[in-house]
Order: sequence, then structure tokens, then C-alpha cells
Amino acid sequence: MRRDEATDRLLDLAARATARGELLDLIDTLYVYGAYTAGDADLDVVEISVEFTLDEQEHLRFAATFLDEQRDRRDDLVKALRGGGAATRALQIGFEDEPDLAARGLAPQLFWQRGDSVETARARLATPAR
Repeated sequence: MRRDEATDRLLDLAARATARGELLDLIDTLYVYGAYTAGDADLDVVEISVEFTLDEQEHLRFAATFLDEQRDRRDDLVKALRGGGAATRALQIGFEDEPDLAARGLAPQLFWQRGDSVETARARLATPAR
């Protein structure tokens, strides 16, 4: 996909996170890394890392879902963030912390954090990663 298409998809994620919702309320930050932050014009995949915080009640829900249904509730968080549709298949969403990504030399770039608007995300994405 072209870089401008990737940027649109990242902004769609920021819009969903900004709108919030049951699981989306947990998201603290969204980072992009890999080929996108390297400045590639054509990307096979857009790599995104989500940092989130669980309160005690949500922690219990995550644990119960795993024990009762043998599934990771983070998958539900990814589905909520993606919003569905074929356009989101090229988004690789994971949960590594920013320091871990940086330590691996992947140059994560913050593009959204709780309280941000989509316009703030757009401005961050317009600024090249360092």
C-alpha cells in the first residue's frame, strides 16, 4: 500500500481510539514502527503497538475470558480497534512496549495517546520519526 493510504488507516485507528468504547477505553498509546517510520513509500504491512492499562475489574475480565473461553481478550481489543473491513488487514497490531521496540532498533513513533484528537495524530504522523 502507498504511504498515504497507510497514514489514512492509522488516522482511522486514532479516530476509533478517540471515540472510545468498552475496550477502546483501555488504550493509553498507539505507536507505529517498522517500514512506516523508516519512511518507506510502499508498505506491505503497517506495524502498530498498543499500550493499554487494565483496572482491577477489567483485569479480572481478561483473566476470566482466558480461563473460561481459552482466548486472549487482547484479540477483542484488536478487533475493536480495527473496526473491521478488508482495509485493516495490512495492519499488524501488537502489544510490545515502546522501550522494548526501541531496544530492538525499531524506532517506534507515538502517533496517538489518550486525550489526543485525530488532528494531533495527523500532526505527529506528518513529522518524520527521529
